[in-house]
Amino acid sequence: LFQFETRFYEPGETTYLPILGLSNTWKQGDQPLEQLKKEGLAFFANRRYIGKIHQHDLMGLRWMDKDLERATLSAKKDNDIIAKIVITNPRIKITPILRNGKINFVLKLKYSGDVFQLYQNFSLKEIEKYAEKAIKQEIMQTYQAGLKKGIDVYGLSHVLYRKHVHEWKKIQKNGIVP
Repeated sequence: LFQFETRFYEPGETTYLPILGLSNTWKQGDQPLEQLKKEGLAFFANRRYIGKIHQHDLMGLRWMDKDLERATLSAKKDNDIIAKIVITNPRIKITPILRNGKINFVLKLKYSGDVFQLYQNFSLKEIEKYAEKAIKQEIMQTYQAGLKKGIDVYGLSHVLYRKHVHEWKKIQKNGIVP
């Protein structure tokens, strides 16, 4: 709650709270056993509720988390899993680029990874290529889901605010960069 509140009042920042639901997938004897499950995230920006995104559209959010400790990834070729990888040690750099009044963001992402299951015989370079493709696809899917609902999922507006506050002030509308 403290982290949420800190980000909630920060200009240009997007913050979120988990949306919890109940799941009846387990049973205790003959009775269904209700357990909590994460269904998605509710997003807030400029001190107001923006919208929610379902959990299946949030897979890319983990790759943009500087505090990620460990995540598994399935590297695929033509929808066939070729390897499973444990991803650790994220190094994330977001740079806003301002050109002719337009903003672009350059993301430089580096991770460490260990192959823990190899399904097909591929070189390490090929596995890296497919893992990179999978991460990029998940990041873009989450970004697109946020874009459809007007949600700055990755907090890019805040990055611009921190690095180019004067430009942010010119571009922002109600505390959010369109």
